[in-house]
Amino acid sequence: MSASPAVRKEYLKSLFAIASVGTVIGSLGKLAGGEVSRELTSSDAGKVKIGNTRLDPFGGFQQYVVAASRLISGQQTSSTSGNTYELGSKYGLPTRLDVLKNFGANKLAPVPKFAYDLLNANQTSTI
Repeated sequence: MSASPAVRKEYLKSLFAIASVGTVIGSLGKLAGGEVSRELTSSDAGKVKIGNTRLDPFGGFQQYVVAASRLISGQQTSSTSGNTYELGSKYGLPTRLDVLKNFGANKLAPVPKFAYDLLNANQTSTI
C-alpha cells in the first residue's frame, strides 16, 4: 500500500497475469480430461488432477488464496475425500490458528522447516 502508484500498477498486472494464465491452463487441463477443483478451501483449488498427479498452473501462488479462503470462511475441504469441515468444530479438527501455523511453517526454507518438523514430531495431523 505504501508503494508508488507505478509499482502498485505492476503488482496488479502481475496478479492478473498469473490468474489469467492459471485459469487458461486449468481450463485446458479440464478439456484434456483432467479434473479441476473450484472449491477454494481445498488444497487442490485450481489444480489440474490427472490420476494421482496434480499440476499447479498458478506456480504455488494459489496457496495464499486457499489460506485466505479458509480463514475467512472458517471451513476446510479435504482434497482426498472432498468433505468440508468447520474449523475447530470438533475435537482434533484444525482451527484458524492451525491454518495460520501450517501456512507459515510451509513457507519456511528447507532447513528451518526441518527443525520445525523435528520439534513438532510428536504431534499428528487429523486432516
